[in-house]
Amino acid sequence: MKAKAWLSQALADRTMIVSPVEERDLIREPLSAHEVEDLVRRAGGLEAVLATRSPAYRARASAIADEPGWLQAMVDEPRLIRRPILETDRGMAVGFSEANWLRLLD
Repeated sequence: MKAKAWLSQALADRTMIVSPVEERDLIREPLSAHEVEDLVRRAGGLEAVLATRSPAYRARASAIADEPGWLQAMVDEPRLIRRPILETDRGMAVGFSEANWLRLLD
């Protein structure tokens, strides 16, 4: 929620025209296998996307040994995907970082 409020304020502060924001709740509307693979590729690899501090990760860490296993696990359990994700025409940021998000908006 912190990121959503920050983004709303940051967009309101901008005088440029910004494309409409599309919001997707990954828990209610999980990514397909193709979308997960594409996200991992565009974000720079599995490490950039996998939520290693989540309880869902800790519950599976000893049972999954390879990238294909983690990709499937992220399809099955979207809480394994770091959120929020911001994508603009300037790039993508996975997880909230004010500095990274400002870079994508300015």
